[in-house]
Amino acid sequence: MVVVGLSRIDRPVAGASLGRRHFGRFDRLAFFEFLRRDPWFVFETFVVKENMIRNTIVEATVTEWNRAGWKARLLFFLIIALIGGMAAQSTC
Repeated sequence: MVVVGLSRIDRPVAGASLGRRHFGRFDRLAFFEFLRRDPWFVFETFVVKENMIRNTIVEATVTEWNRAGWKARLLFFLIIALIGGMAAQSTC
């Protein structure tokens, strides 16, 4: 079966099941297809909006950290140390 006029991302796939490797390939193909069709959308999504999201998260984290009491801060550091210790144990 030959499909005329469709890009590589739109062509049907031969076979019944797709593995993770295929999904990764299709993700890359879809990204480059978006980049080819609308480069401004890709730029805006990965550069402009990423900076806005990162700034929002940083501002919210700083605000909550300043509002937290000393007990909450101590608990936070203890949890981080516990997670670090568990990660070190699992890699050995």
